[in-house]
Amino acid sequence: MITGPETGGRIVVLVVDDEPLVRMNTAAMLEAAGFEVSEASNSDEVLSKLNGGGRLDALVTDVQMPGATNGYALAKHVRDLFPHAAIVVISGVARPGTEDMPSNAIFLQKPVARESLLQALKNALPRRI
Repeated sequence: MITGPETGGRIVVLVVDDEPLVRMNTAAMLEAAGFEVSEASNSDEVLSKLNGGGRLDALVTDVQMPGATNGYALAKHVRDLFPHAAIVVISGVARPGTEDMPSNAIFLQKPVARESLLQALKNALPRRI
């Protein structure tokens, strides 16, 4: 089991991707690795979930998706709300510019291998995994 910092509970990861199969595969991969996973298909859904409160230890988001914001803006918003959360931004098309990514976020090019995603989360949460 992968445990969170203060609570000793599992690390909570929010996976955001508008492609259902990609989102479900990513969520299943992370759950198999011991994470507690929540899913969303667009930024509007994420903002609704975040307004409900709760804990968020990591965000894994695609860049291009429907909704009020893209993955870069969503990542920055999550960084503001959860300063210590790990953030992994993924895309098969877009490449981040210097101003696109929030501080300490990691970018991965799609398709993302299981090992690459787990390593990115490990690097972003070194004391938790």
